[in-house]
Amino acid sequence: MVSSMKNGSGEVVDERGKFFAFYSLRERETIMADNGFNVIEVEEMTEVRENESGEKEIVWIVSFARAIAKELAVTSRSTPHMTA
Repeated sequence: MVSSMKNGSGEVVDERGKFFAFYSLRERETIMADNGFNVIEVEEMTEVRENESGEKEIVWIVSFARAIAKELAVTSRSTPHMTA
C-alpha cells in the first residue's frame, strides 16, 4: 500500500466543512503498525504550492507498507455441520 498525508499536529475543519487530522512521521508509522501493516518505508517530501498570498510549503508523509496476513483459525464451533 502506498499512502500520503500532510505532516503536522492537531485537527481542523476548513471553511467548506472538510475535516483534516495531522500526524507526525513517527505517529504515522505507529498507527500503520498497530493496524496490521508491515511498514517498509516512511519518508517526508516537501511540495511548494502557489496561492494568492504567495508560496506555501507542504510537507507530506509518504508511506509504503504491506498488509500482514492473519491466519484464520477454524474450529469445530465455527464450521457449520450438515446433518442428514
